[in-house]
Order: sequence, then structure tokens, then C-alpha cells
Amino acid sequence: MSAAQPSTLAQLLFSTPPRMDFAATVEELEAVLAHYPATNRRLSREAEDVAIFDLDGSRVVLRFTGDLAGPHLACVTVSVGNGPNVAEPAPLAERRTALCRRIVGHLSTRYPYDAVIWHEMPSPVTPELIDKMTETLAAGGAPARLPQEPAVEIDRLLARMSVELEIRQVNPITNFARPDQHSFTPLSVRPPKARIALPAALRPAPVPEAVPEAPPPVGAEVANDRPALLQNQDADAARIRAALYPPEEDVVDDRPSTQMRLAIHAMNATMIVALLPVGAAVMTYSILRGEDLRLSGRMLALTGLVLAASQSQMGQQVMSFI
Repeated sequence: MSAAQPSTLAQLLFSTPPRMDFAATVEELEAVLAHYPATNRRLSREAEDVAIFDLDGSRVVLRFTGDLAGPHLACVTVSVGNGPNVAEPAPLAERRTALCRRIVGHLSTRYPYDAVIWHEMPSPVTPELIDKMTETLAAGGAPARLPQEPAVEIDRLLARMSVELEIRQVNPITNFARPDQHSFTPLSVRPPKARIALPAALRPAPVPEAVPEAPPPVGAEVANDRPALLQNQDADAARIRAALYPPEEDVVDDRPSTQMRLAIHAMNATMIVALLPVGAAVMTYSILRGEDLRLSGRMLALTGLVLAASQSQMGQQVMSFI
């Protein structure tokens, strides 16, 4: 008696037949399946609307039917499971449900379906088996179930499993006290660790107590009988300090003379007459921060260059744009 060779099969039902390029869809599926390792690969096209991929002991089937009768006029069948060759390994069949769902999800992004029906078949899927299932749909009977073929609705089983997990999940314990308590209760209280007696070889040696020193006898000579006086600073440190902080009498007064200050104010007044914003800014700076010959000279030169450039032909063109 041969072992069971289950397969997961999904039927995508459409009330309006989709504009599906079946050949292009088969090529895309073939490119995806090329990433899965397999020694023997074979693609069978018994008709224009069916494609069978055999990868060692695994089988992937894609079928399009567009001439149904009833509320659904088209059906796309996707199947992943074991193939007819039992002796070869079938790694895809072990993950048949996940792979079948991935293919269905990819198809649904391009061709939105109206309903999907899942089956768990105990034998390899063949075109004849798919024809029987589509005939059942066309006859208007039970849309997904063949007689003598057990079918399992995977979506319903997964939903039931999630509900069971939620029911069995332990409620999280919070670290808050109840409203009738005035203090918090810890989550867990660990018992105090028992003290283990160490062997004598590992015990630390006792620290001897300090014995107070006896005062020296009267008249005895003490070694440190002189008070600690401040020692003279090192000569190198004194020279470094003198270089960094010169005496006040050595500080040179670098303030400009009265004649220089008058010349700076004259330049600032000239800039006020020539270019009022710049001259007023420089004059204000000189009054608040002190006269600076470099600043006033540079600003006077820049003011002259700007005025000379503004009187040229190019400067007048630029000013016209402004």
C-alpha cells in the first residue's frame, strides 16, 4: 500500500472572466520555480490552458478555465503537492500550503477574484481531476467538494487555530496594585540567599585593629618639630608665568592717538556722505567698540570701488535689473 501523497489545491472563481495572458503567467511561474533546487525539471503543456511543473517528486499545476456556467464564469486552479514519482525527493511538497498561498497572492494582485476555495487532496493533482472539479462547478453543485474527496477549508482552520491560541494565551501580569490597596505588590519575591560557610583557607585574614600611639615623653626631641613652610616656586614655572602674564607696567598702550582717532572719524564721515548705510554702520562700531584704522580704511576702499563700479556701463545695467 503506497503512502499518501497530499496536495494543496486552490480554485479562484471570477464572475467576469479576467483578461489573463496565460502564456506570460506560465513563464513568470517558471522563472520563480527556477530558484528552487531540483535535479529533474519538466514542464508539460497538454493544452493551452494547463501547465504542469514536475520538480523531482513535487508537482505544481496551473489551469485556466473560462467557459463555466452559473454565477462564476471563469476559474483559475493552482495546485502544489507531490507528484507521481514517489521515489524522488519532494521539498516543495513539504511547504505546499505556503507556496500555493504565495502563488494565489501574486495572481490576486493582477486578477482580483470573487471567491477562493481551498482543497487538500490525498493524491497527486492531474488535469483529469481538475476537469472533474470544474465540471462540478459548472453543474451548479457544491462549488468545491467532490464526492469521496476530503476537502479542508484552510482559511477556516487557521482562523480557528488563532482563536484557540488567543483563548489559551496567559493574561499578562501587571505590576500595579488593586484599587483597594495602598501599596504596590512586586511580581515576585526571591528568598534571601543562604550564607555558605567558606573554608578556613578561603576566609579573608582579619584586619588588625589600629593601636593608638602613645604621646612622646616630655623633653624628648621630635623629628618633625618644624612647621611645614611654603617652598619657593620653581624657577621655570616663574618664568612661564611671567611670560604669560606680564606685569602691568610692561603692558603697552595700543590705543590710537588723538590725531589718528580724528583721521578715522573723518574717513567714517566721508563714507556717510558717499554711502550712508555703510558709513553709519562703521561710525556706530567706532563709537561703541573703539576706533579701528584697518576697518575704516578697508570699508572706505570698498565703498569707493562700489561707487566706481556703479558709474560704469556694466554697473548701470546691473542696477537697472535691480
